[in-house]
Amino acid sequence: PSPCGPGVRLAATSEGSSDGAAGGGWVVEALVPGLSAWSCGVIREGDVLVAVDGEACSRLSREAVAARMVGPRGSKVRLQMLPRGSRASLSGEGREPGEDRQNLAVAE
Repeated sequence: PSPCGPGVRLAATSEGSSDGAAGGGWVVEALVPGLSAWSCGVIREGDVLVAVDGEACSRLSREAVAARMVGPRGSKVRLQMLPRGSRASLSGEGREPGEDRQNLAVAE
């Protein structure tokens, strides 16, 4: 079986470099219609990806983030998102779980 992902296309945030390595992080540029991120109706374009399966991703390359979101068909991945326009820090440090962010389980 071929690997699948939740259908999230990412772009570097304005604070980061084009590869995300500057610590700015990743923003949802687009959702792929019909895939799980689009179907769940909770993730929106402009939301910021904070972590994948509990691992912070602001300093990871696009390829490293993508590799963490891909798995066998039917597998699950947990994405932590900051809603578009949120004033919470990208790292989430000093915040209680769920404060100013969405915690989502997205299955593919």
